[in-house]
Amino acid sequence: MVSSWHHLIREKSRSMNLRLLLGSPLLLSTTNGLIETPPENDSLASFAFVHPHLHPTVTDGETPDGYPSFTPQTQNLLGPDILPTAFQDSLTEFEDSLNLVPGTTQIDYLSGRIECLTLSVPILPGGGDGNRLLWRVSTGAEDELRDRSSAQERTLTSPSNADEWAELATSALQGWMSAHASLLEIDTDELFEPETVRTAVHGNGDTIQLHIPRTYKGITVSGSRAMATIKLGNLINLGLEQWGTIADDFDVQPQTSLEDAYDALKIYTGTALNERVGAKCTPELQIATFYSSGKANFGEGYDYKLVWRVCPTFEGQGVEIMEGIVDAQSGEIYSFVDKVHYFEAKGGVYPISNDNVGFDGMAHVGWPMPYMAVGNEITDGGGNYFNDGSVSGTFNGPYVRIKDVCGSASLSGYDGLDWSTSGGDDCKTPGSGNRGNTHSSRTNWYHLNKVIEAARSRLPDNSWLKQRLSVKVNINMSCNAFMNADGLNFYRSGNGCANTGELTGVIVHEWGHGLDYYDLTNSIASPSGEGIADIYSALYMADSCVGRGFFGAGSGCTGVRDIDYQKTGGTPRTFSWSRKNCGNKVHCTGLVYSDAVWSLYKRILQEAPYNYDGNTALEIVTRLTYIAAGNIDTWYSGSPPFGGCNSASGYRQYLAADDDNGNINDGTPHMQAIFKAFNDQEIACNTPAVRDSGCWGTPDAAPQLTILSRNMKAEISWTAVLGASNYQIFRTEGVKGCEHGKALVATTDTGLMNGREYYYIVIPKGPNESCFGPASACTAVKPSFNPSFQLTCLPASSLNFTLNEPASSSTVQCTIDTFGGLDGTVTLYCDSSTVDGVACNVTPSMDLSPSQSQATISVVISSTNSAVADGNVIVSGVYGSITRATAIPVSILPKCGNKNCDLDENSRLCPADCADRILVSDHPGARAAPGFMFYVDSGNRDVEITSFDIHTQAEGNALIQIYTRRGNYLGHEMNRDDWSLIHEESVYLRGPKTPTELRQMNEAVVIPKRGASFFIWSYQNAILYDAETAEGAQFAFDSFLTLHEGIGITGLFEGNYADEVYSPRAFKGNIQ
Repeated sequence: MVSSWHHLIREKSRSMNLRLLLGSPLLLSTTNGLIETPPENDSLASFAFVHPHLHPTVTDGETPDGYPSFTPQTQNLLGPDILPTAFQDSLTEFEDSLNLVPGTTQIDYLSGRIECLTLSVPILPGGGDGNRLLWRVSTGAEDELRDRSSAQERTLTSPSNADEWAELATSALQGWMSAHASLLEIDTDELFEPETVRTAVHGNGDTIQLHIPRTYKGITVSGSRAMATIKLGNLINLGLEQWGTIADDFDVQPQTSLEDAYDALKIYTGTALNERVGAKCTPELQIATFYSSGKANFGEGYDYKLVWRVCPTFEGQGVEIMEGIVDAQSGEIYSFVDKVHYFEAKGGVYPISNDNVGFDGMAHVGWPMPYMAVGNEITDGGGNYFNDGSVSGTFNGPYVRIKDVCGSASLSGYDGLDWSTSGGDDCKTPGSGNRGNTHSSRTNWYHLNKVIEAARSRLPDNSWLKQRLSVKVNINMSCNAFMNADGLNFYRSGNGCANTGELTGVIVHEWGHGLDYYDLTNSIASPSGEGIADIYSALYMADSCVGRGFFGAGSGCTGVRDIDYQKTGGTPRTFSWSRKNCGNKVHCTGLVYSDAVWSLYKRILQEAPYNYDGNTALEIVTRLTYIAAGNIDTWYSGSPPFGGCNSASGYRQYLAADDDNGNINDGTPHMQAIFKAFNDQEIACNTPAVRDSGCWGTPDAAPQLTILSRNMKAEISWTAVLGASNYQIFRTEGVKGCEHGKALVATTDTGLMNGREYYYIVIPKGPNESCFGPASACTAVKPSFNPSFQLTCLPASSLNFTLNEPASSSTVQCTIDTFGGLDGTVTLYCDSSTVDGVACNVTPSMDLSPSQSQATISVVISSTNSAVADGNVIVSGVYGSITRATAIPVSILPKCGNKNCDLDENSRLCPADCADRILVSDHPGARAAPGFMFYVDSGNRDVEITSFDIHTQAEGNALIQIYTRRGNYLGHEMNRDDWSLIHEESVYLRGPKTPTELRQMNEAVVIPKRGASFFIWSYQNAILYDAETAEGAQFAFDSFLTLHEGIGITGLFEGNYADEVYSPRAFKGNIQ
């Protein structure tokens, strides 16, 4: 049911919100499975094998039968004279020419070439260390480089977008490598083939990464490439991976056909083919890189073969994508492997898991369905759309398309679509949206769109993040999920495993395989792509347990693995550990580097000397990962203890991403932390020297946030902090608050869901994007439709002051009622200018939050003795563009007529203010005597008593006398001289049931603090009264008088007291 509030949004803004219930989804990688499972004997996977020397199939990172990469400084560790003298001489010349630290250049023994250079060479204008190149103002002439001095000062036209940056960076790198080709011992004809160079531009040219595949006579050399990183215009990292010598007479003409390659695999498996050329992969002629067998001489460790790469489809084939590498000359099969990456082991959404453990393990209703096609419109990030009337939606949009094996999904409605939720899992639905409206569909939809949104904010030029991702859920199998060429795939529950499409960690893990493949290298990282998929999942969830709930509920990690080694034994799972324990199991080898990244975030950066808060540490590591992982081909290789010396290692790429000045050799802002994280796992490198440096003047204070709730958006502002060159705003949502993967947003964050809570932090940056100040406190806001408030002041009737009286004041309480999640400060004013002689004062402001629906303020209104006229005091409140006002009526009245019986007024002088009053003593009157004596006192004013009403024992004529005296009667009961007769009257008495009204008597005034006593005497009758408990106790009163218990008397000031007096007694009657 759509609320009337939602209708209001539609009528006012033409906006509606698409909601669903998300179940806690965990992402599972499709690339190599969540857990290792042996192939079934009759499956194609049972035929899988890899030639032992085919690169890059050595999954534990160690090169077979050869030497790892090394520096001249460490060559003695490998044996004497391992580096030929001629090469050493040319290397010395090369290092001298580039001002490198002698002996620190990384050498690949197998290729006999430089493998990695850590540089600081300006090749584009920028702010890097020693960079004196300048951009020139374009004159329309052809752009060119021109020398200005021996310091290589040059000018270029400044680029305006990522494509221009990429073009300039490619050209500059090509020029530099060509100029140094002889020293690098490379043939530049094998590089920069048109349409082959891939680039990633970060921070508007702050960091540029390049991936340059190697080609030989137009054919791709698989496993061999060049890579580079440019920081602030300086070339800081250059790598040549597996760059062995290809013989000049290498034959690139195949002796076997493509059909021969397919037939070879058909014969090998004994299985007929369904398709030879299909969508699984494009058949391609390649040159494959092999490691030479046996102990190779320096520079003779690689071998190359011309091969066919094919992906046929076999009869009875399941989800596998079987890739074959077949020798194009001899027909020998070198590799036959399954390339699928498995992860084994407003609607309703599972925030984290479907394990029903805690708040984040249950389905949550009303979560937005972002970026969904609704009619001819696409919802925004908050699930809002603006079509009027009836619309239909499906799980299809620009970024994600869901195919649910349980059935199709479609929902129609007016004024919003609510996909709702239900109990159960797998194919259970809420009873609406058709059979495909399952937990898995809704959970995948929400989390995939959100992690893609966050990734796009960090990698805006990644083309894969802008494409539609196909997702298949509720596959009728269990205990797995995988990624293949068709997209992501998730299984149902069963055999002790949860539905993998309902687990957020599994969902993001599988998506992480896609980002790994479709990054700069265009391939899955080695020695295992599982580690980076786990890292993407863990950073998005801020949880080291990957795939929580995969094995059901429990107190520990119930996912497929935990990448925090302190929770799994307390000892780092090192390179050495993996060689002893992992074999070729990719999930195991991935732990070596996923442990390192998690330790960097969760411990090292949050401990001394850094002491970052959790949010800042998370954003530092997330930034490093999104930049570095894009150009990592092999996370670690060679041999421990320094497995991170290869040019595109995880360690080197994290340093490049962390660099702040275009010179890694002088350190980076967090170099010691990165080194410790990777060195603990034996995958760091002993060069360059480790030291923290740079980021001078970075803020050390956190900004203070102010967030205003607006309709489908939030406006973020903050206090400036010293040293900040810019600020980055991060937003997230869901059950974990700021401890979740965040998107970078603008100061006005649009496309939000009204009524949903969003969380923000702002991080001040120092002189470079690598320089992080402390994050602000996590601040929440709920966008709402036109946040507003109402101002009401009481009393509703007029507030009265007296003319020409001394100054006086009154306090009026005013109430602020808020609506729509108002969050901010209401400024308050009062205006008394329309009432002469009256002033007002009000609390100047009131801070309100969405959790407050009401607040109270006080308005003090004062008069002076010059007040002469009536009018209104106006109280107003202002919030943004909203102003609310209310009036407090004020009347200036003459003394008689101000509705207040002042002390110097009475009913005769001012009957308008001092009306006659009656004090009633309604006692039963069970007893009687001729006389009744009693005491009366007043409060703070004189009170005139004008008459009495009495009850008598019988009807008939009688003489009534009334006596009085000042003060109490005690001790004067029998003394006539102590009393004054003030009233005497012959009257017909009405008896016990009807009061007899006596005529107005002479003035009898009761004075405060003294009081007065009265004695009523009746001849020929008796006055009714009642027995009581204590003479002198009060028994009747009003705001003016208090009547006390008295005595009954049978004699008129004569006789014996003991015989004549009855005590205590209570008067029955009225006093006027």
